Amino acid sequence: MTVAPVAATSTRDRLIGACETCLWRDGLRRTTMVDVAREAGVSRAALYKHFPDKATLVLAAIAVSLHVLLRDRLPYWARQLTWIVALSQALALLFPFVVIGGLIAIGLVLAKFVTPPPAKPAA
Repeated sequence: MTVAPVAATSTRDRLIGACETCLWRDGLRRTTMVDVAREAGVSRAALYKHFPDKATLVLAAIAVSLHVLLRDRLPYWARQLTWIVALSQALALLFPFVVIGGLIAIGLVLAKFVTPPPAKPAA
């Protein structure tokens, strides 16, 4: 009996897949790097080797999802629809990803550069 070789999945791909799973299950706020490492079956050190922080990991997962979406849907749109309708549908599908990516980027900037005012000393 001959067994077909199984394509090896890279650690990075497993981490991105685990991130998507955790995001769907737990949401953005409740998903942690520890949860993603556990879901992927890798150590936290391996996770941080590939992705230095949660935002980088989430943005990578969004980028992969967009790539897969466009790879799978563009041939259909090219065959079935005029290019104007295909473009409008593609933009409608991309809009949530662009908004989420923009919000994450804005949140990172605010978290790094905006600090709360110092607390007033008790009198």
